[in-house]
Amino acid sequence: MKSRKHLNFPNKEEYVTILLVIGIVIGYLFGARPTFTTEQSYLRAFQKEIKDCGAAEKLALKEVEQGELQLIVMSGFDSDTAGMPYAFYQKLSKEYGVKLVYLYNCVPMLGQECYNEQMYLAINNKFGREHISKLYETLHVAHYGPR
Repeated sequence: MKSRKHLNFPNKEEYVTILLVIGIVIGYLFGARPTFTTEQSYLRAFQKEIKDCGAAEKLALKEVEQGELQLIVMSGFDSDTAGMPYAFYQKLSKEYGVKLVYLYNCVPMLGQECYNEQMYLAINNKFGREHISKLYETLHVAHYGPR
C-alpha cells in the first residue's frame, strides 16, 4: 500500500493571518478607505490649496469674515502639556473660542506662518492687542517666573 503524502495545512495563526489579508484586500477593493479627522482633512485641503503666502493670507481673511478664528499649531511628539506655549493655546481655545488645528510635524507647512499671522491680527482686533499680550505674559510668568 502506497503512503499518501499529507499536505501541510497552515496552523491556526496562519489561517487567521490569511483571512485577515483577504479581508483587507476585499475591503480596499470595495471602497473602504481610511477616514480622517476634521483636523486632518483641513490640513490636507490646506496643503493642496495653499501655494504661497498670499494664498494663505487670503484663506485666513476669508475664514475671519466667516467668523472663524483658528490657528495652525505645531505640536511636537513630546509636547509638555503643562508648559508654555501649550497653556497659552489652551486658554485661547477654551476662553476665547479660538479653534486650534494641531500639526503633528516638526516642519511647518507652506503658508502656515502667513495664515497664523493674519489670524493673530484678527484675534488682537477682536480682543485687543494689550489683552492678548498681557494674557501671554501672565502665563509666561506663571510658568517660568519673572523675566
